[in-house]
Amino acid sequence: MATDYLAGGQPFLLPAGRRGALLIHGFTGFPRDMRPVGEALQAAGLTALGVRLPGHGTQVDDLLRNHWEDWYQAVLDGYHILSGMCDDVVAIGLSMGGVLALRLAVERSVRKVVTMSAPSVLHLNQLDWRAQNMRLISPFLPAVPKSYEGEPPPDVYPVFPTLAVAQFFDLLQATDPYLPRVQVPTLIVHSRADDFIKPENANYYNLRLINSPHELFWLEQSEHVVTTSVEQAVLLERVMEFVTRDA
Repeated sequence: MATDYLAGGQPFLLPAGRRGALLIHGFTGFPRDMRPVGEALQAAGLTALGVRLPGHGTQVDDLLRNHWEDWYQAVLDGYHILSGMCDDVVAIGLSMGGVLALRLAVERSVRKVVTMSAPSVLHLNQLDWRAQNMRLISPFLPAVPKSYEGEPPPDVYPVFPTLAVAQFFDLLQATDPYLPRVQVPTLIVHSRADDFIKPENANYYNLRLINSPHELFWLEQSEHVVTTSVEQAVLLERVMEFVTRDA
């Protein structure tokens, strides 16, 4: 049976050269969030594959059927597809996608990593008691509404299902021990204006990636989804410079 995608919910492949880029969207996000990066990479001669994490890009109730390992398996599947087409692969992730990209860099051969607006266990620790007990409160609070000015825009998930949030937090905790094992060059991108995943998370990664030759790049005005925000041109230029640099 064909999958009914919301607009921009489909995975995408933008073929170009023998270097590949695996693009991973965030929690409750869509592959379309990564398409501007993919198009810039394709123009620079890289083949870009934007994966769709299970439960995303369709309907929000689909998230209730997924474990975080299902999301990671989709990343692995994308990696194997891309590595079959390309000589090497960089992993680029937005928000939760950045966490998945770092995990991939430990378990597979990845040339470089870019994280954008990535959360960490610090994010979980900054939240109140409800976040620490998502599974317990889920029968009474099945979903948490997202905050929008006015009506939610079309073709988005308007809520965070609490059981899925618990899986998201499990991923953060399961991946944190991997961070000192990342050895490839990493670009950590974050906006100082991100009021969803606080900038302190980028500083946390800066401290934890002790064996990765990493760089920290700050945006100043962008919202959490930096790939479509006001500093998109600055972001794309910096990411392209990092990815295409040989060193």
